[in-house]
Amino acid sequence: MARIEPLESTDLCPQGRALVAEYEAATGLRPNVVRTLAHAPSVLRHLLGMFGGLTSGTLDPALMEQVALAVAQANGCTYCLSAHTALGEKTGLCPDRIDDSRWAMDPDPRREAVLRFTRALVVQRGQIDDEAVEALRAAGFDDKALVELIAFVSMHVFLNLMTEAAQTPVDFPKVCPQGPCTERQTPDAGDNR
Repeated sequence: MARIEPLESTDLCPQGRALVAEYEAATGLRPNVVRTLAHAPSVLRHLLGMFGGLTSGTLDPALMEQVALAVAQANGCTYCLSAHTALGEKTGLCPDRIDDSRWAMDPDPRREAVLRFTRALVVQRGQIDDEAVEALRAAGFDDKALVELIAFVSMHVFLNLMTEAAQTPVDFPKVCPQGPCTERQTPDAGDNR
């Protein structure tokens, strides 16, 4: 059972209703995480604005989903792994690529550099070394891309924390951080494959 229940349409305040409708119009989805965030419309508005601003940035839609998968795996977030597995499929990522992304791997060296940086950023809680930054720069990412990536990762860390703390009901095909889902699992954020 959720600690913070996703709001039903009849329970949304006017501002929350408008934001949920806006998200649904843009994505075709009305996920539990958005309806949970609608308890605080100002939080949802700012988060959606930040996501919107980053969609025209450095990361393409598939790479955004790969980054979200790497963050969710590093944090052991069942809701976000489930959501971004489904969303990753919609961007054309195959199951092997989705699984590899969870572990910061990709056959494309440029994409893998992003995923490795992402995992290091999360697992090391921002205390990355110069080599991590230089590896990303060597893959062709400038300071603008670095700032965008850190912002994008930070948003997903927030969503991982939110869905885990709220125990948001998973409304996508369930994917667990440590294998088949039989019950709610909470692995150590530092677990490695």
